Amino acid sequence: MAQGLYEVLGISKDATEKDIKSAYKKLAKKYHPDLNKTAEAEAKMKEINKAYEILSDQKKREMYDEFGEKAIEADFNEEILNNYKYSWANQGQQGGFGPGNGWPFGFDDDFLSSMFGGAGQGSRGSFYQEYQPRPTKGEDLNATINIDFMKAVQGGPETVSFTINDGINPPKNVTYEVKIPQGIREGQKIRLSGKGLAGLNGGPDGDLYLNVHIRPDKTFRREDEDIYVEVPVDFTDALLGASVDVPTIDGTVSIKIPAGTQPGQKFRLKGKGVRTAKTTGDEYAQIKVTLPKELTDEQKELIEKFKETQMK
Repeated sequence: MAQGLYEVLGISKDATEKDIKSAYKKLAKKYHPDLNKTAEAEAKMKEINKAYEILSDQKKREMYDEFGEKAIEADFNEEILNNYKYSWANQGQQGGFGPGNGWPFGFDDDFLSSMFGGAGQGSRGSFYQEYQPRPTKGEDLNATINIDFMKAVQGGPETVSFTINDGINPPKNVTYEVKIPQGIREGQKIRLSGKGLAGLNGGPDGDLYLNVHIRPDKTFRREDEDIYVEVPVDFTDALLGASVDVPTIDGTVSIKIPAGTQPGQKFRLKGKGVRTAKTTGDEYAQIKVTLPKELTDEQKELIEKFKETQMK
């Protein structure tokens, strides 16, 4: 008896949680109502669901292994049966217990009557009632979506398309309109309620979790909620000071850099970073001094004179 549910899934009694899930997916793919319309398949799928619900639940599986299928029916009293088993063992019974469940007898009406004071026949509606699988939430699914840097920092609606492969149904391409939270980070997940696998026995559908991958941007680089941008500046502007244009996620702004600005020097633009529900970051403009590749004779002469003044 104790092997019944294992046989339904085609696995051994020492199967791991991974083995159980793998066997269920394989059988569900074969007997799922959407893929197999026969009455035999529908009945088989009910058996598969029942076996999976019990064996995938550690507590139910332990009860089933110990007491058999009666353990997962209504009004089962584990404490009473354990006490009875302990009492029987202490009476010096030898030669091992009965049919595979560690018991010297079967779960018949005489046994129930002796243990519950004549309740064997009366309890048939509870102990021997047909098993009614509990509603079980469908399995959650995961997928990856790719979004642009600006969409991640600014948020807003986004149409995303990807392929769902749940291992049961044939792979299918889906498209959803998704609300991207402002300031979402790389690797964060967006939950789409009820978009996972269908629930079992009337249970709710599972959820779909979208893992967010953000495409790199050519201009901006993000660290936490701060944004970094490299700003090219002519060496004469760096020497003499000037107003320079700096790109931000909200558009271009102008900042003044002082005379003698050094290569790699950073200027902070407060509040121009990533905005989230909890905080607002800053932007840092890093100066990249550019030099001319070629000089005219006049320019060379001027620079030589400048060099001479530096040496005095």
